[in-house]
Amino acid sequence: MDKLIIKGSADLSGEIYIKGSKNSALPIMVSALLSEDLLKLKNIPKLADIENMSKLLRNYGATIKSNRDNIEINCKKITNKDADYDIVRKMRASILILGPLL
Repeated sequence: MDKLIIKGSADLSGEIYIKGSKNSALPIMVSALLSEDLLKLKNIPKLADIENMSKLLRNYGATIKSNRDNIEINCKKITNKDADYDIVRKMRASILILGPLL
């Protein structure tokens, strides 16, 4: 295993802000279909897959509000049960929708 050796007398200090994980956010977003309660997510990265999942959920009838890195999803009124192929074909994570729809 490689290692990084730092020589010197200066102490390191500071803070690093870590963005949320897309691979964690997508399944949690889909899980909103299982509840009629409002789902509030924080620290969500701004990525194309997150936007596509939001479009897919809106296509089903979900109400989604987002600002900066926060998303609120409300799936109280699901009106559609058909997936839009143009959205689904853009991301592998769209397979996650199948479980809640069953």
